[in-house]
Amino acid sequence: MLSLRSQHTSPTVHSGRIMRWMPFVVFALTFFYGPCQTPAGYIVQWGEVVRPAPTGGDFVAIQGFLTGAAAIRSDGTIAAWGNDNYGEVSQVPTGTGFIKLGGGGNTGYAIRPDGSIAAWGSDVYGQVSQTPTGTGFTDVRASEYFSLALRSDGSIAAWGNDGFSVVSKTPTGTGFVAVAAYDITGYALRSDGTIAAWGDFDPFRQVSGSPSGAGFSSIAASLFSAYALRTDGSIAAWGQNSNGSLSNTPVGTGFTEIAGGVFTGMAIRSDTTIAAWGLNDRGQVSHAPVEPGFFAISQGNRIGYGLNINEIASPTSGVPEPPAWVLAVSSLPMLIGLRFYRRRNSKRIRPEISSTALPKSKSSCPHSADFQPVLLPRLVLSVQFTCVRSSLALCGLSPSAPLDDAVPVEGEKGDIARS
Repeated sequence: MLSLRSQHTSPTVHSGRIMRWMPFVVFALTFFYGPCQTPAGYIVQWGEVVRPAPTGGDFVAIQGFLTGAAAIRSDGTIAAWGNDNYGEVSQVPTGTGFIKLGGGGNTGYAIRPDGSIAAWGSDVYGQVSQTPTGTGFTDVRASEYFSLALRSDGSIAAWGNDGFSVVSKTPTGTGFVAVAAYDITGYALRSDGTIAAWGDFDPFRQVSGSPSGAGFSSIAASLFSAYALRTDGSIAAWGQNSNGSLSNTPVGTGFTEIAGGVFTGMAIRSDTTIAAWGLNDRGQVSHAPVEPGFFAISQGNRIGYGLNINEIASPTSGVPEPPAWVLAVSSLPMLIGLRFYRRRNSKRIRPEISSTALPKSKSSCPHSADFQPVLLPRLVLSVQFTCVRSSLALCGLSPSAPLDDAVPVEGEKGDIARS
């Protein structure tokens, strides 16, 4: 007869079995469950779209440039699209294993698993050739003129054009957890949640107007302005208030990510939808998608980018195209005018008139009808243009939005940072 004691396994045996299986359990959780923590999705772009975005739903990170963008797939490969004036597309690094993207202007950066940086694109100010070597970098951001990289110890490396001391005045020391750059202003977030800003070009107080105090969790730079996200999910904005880039900043809490552009701000709400505000001359605000499911955003020059877990349609252009009937109606004045012109002048034989033979004044012109062919097309074009605008207005469209405050295009600012 077996004793009841012999039917039970000692606690020591259980502990030994658990310890023997523990490495396999950790490996399984890391290999199978770990990758699922990084969401993957589809690329969505809107505003002044330059080129179609790559397809597929396996993208995990995205970065907008001046006239293009790049995105990392789940296998660590990089896809780039847009204009290729400086090799932003053709020089993109090959291979797998890239874990993070950065960049600005026409220069791109990617971080490898060991923390080393790959750079490509424009090298006008040494943005590529002066990229720091070595490992241990965790983030990299850039403007059109200079770049910033964050080391694992919280120190910052800066390189590129030192106009307005934007490189030489980069904060020293450690303890920084995030960096941001745009145009000729740099920003950094300390581990205590305070913000550091630098650069001698400060007419809009984008440097001196940085909020004081702690409690910030992320930061994004815009043209002559900046945004910071507080720990409660509210957004702070400062700098130049052009086209509502500050005054239209959404209020409330619950925002999870922010991004800046050319007088335009974007943020992801807690329900994973996108909020956009500011300059809307290319539809970068009004064409922002309304669907939920976004987990990453970025901006280029008048264009927005996002990653969504669902496949949704991207507008092909920030300038709406009028319906066919609008074009047909608007062409009627031209057709009528041409018909009138042909009937009136079909039987008239008019001699060639040289420029020297033209009358010097209207009163000295005995045959003013001879010059109607010059005036009539102008009148018809004016009427047609008016009809086009009126027809578009009836559709709720606008053929071209006005540029408030003479907004500069980033690629056309010239060498502002060279002084």
